[in-house]
Amino acid sequence: MSLLGVSNVVSAGSSVSYIGDRAYAYSGVIAADNNATTYLDFTTGQGYMVARFQFCYGEPATDDYEYVVKLNNETMIQTISGGSTSVNTFDVFELIIPAETQVLCTARNVTDTSSLQMDVIMTGRVY
Repeated sequence: MSLLGVSNVVSAGSSVSYIGDRAYAYSGVIAADNNATTYLDFTTGQGYMVARFQFCYGEPATDDYEYVVKLNNETMIQTISGGSTSVNTFDVFELIIPAETQVLCTARNVTDTSSLQMDVIMTGRVY
């Protein structure tokens, strides 16, 4: 028997999952080129959430990538990170997300048209 009697609770995809008062979303590894690529796209439930978003490179890169997090189609985070701007292979952002809010996370290559394997992880607590 698995923890809390729940089986198969870990999966990759663009949606959010809940375990008690915790929430998570794992995009899985997806290639992003110079077009905005969707990594997470979900609507929160009835409670508000304090969430951390982590954008990760799946392979070494020198290209710069733009990360965007939108809440109800309003840009809350828009930043460029990567080869020329940072030595980190991931960036973490924290947001308070109101109840019943649509969340969209995208990434795109702003250096050229090549693609890079990336993923987005969201973890949070629901109140």
